[in-house]
Amino acid sequence: MKDVDPAITITCYYPKVPATDTAREVGQGTPVFRNIHISNLTATCPRSAGIIVGLPESAVENLCWRMCISPPRPVFPSGTRGMQLKNVTVDVQRGRPFLVQDAQVEGLPAENR
Repeated sequence: MKDVDPAITITCYYPKVPATDTAREVGQGTPVFRNIHISNLTATCPRSAGIIVGLPESAVENLCWRMCISPPRPVFPSGTRGMQLKNVTVDVQRGRPFLVQDAQVEGLPAENR
């Protein structure tokens, strides 16, 4: 993909992610994102690599990435469990490639530790 913004968006919030949120009771309308595999993806992004945000009561689970992204800003995973990065390159212009908040991410690049 070329000049996409963002390359990846997986979010349980619409239209925007709130600064804070509390867990609610899980019901029929609760979004569930599980067992997602994204591989063989190469993307350039003019503004943002992407965002992955689960709910306090419904984390994004078992997300596996195998990709190469070139964005100016980092990827923001939040509210995830079991996220795996395998052969992932996020070539940001400056800073860390991932801004991890309340997330379980395996395989983070050395510059993110």
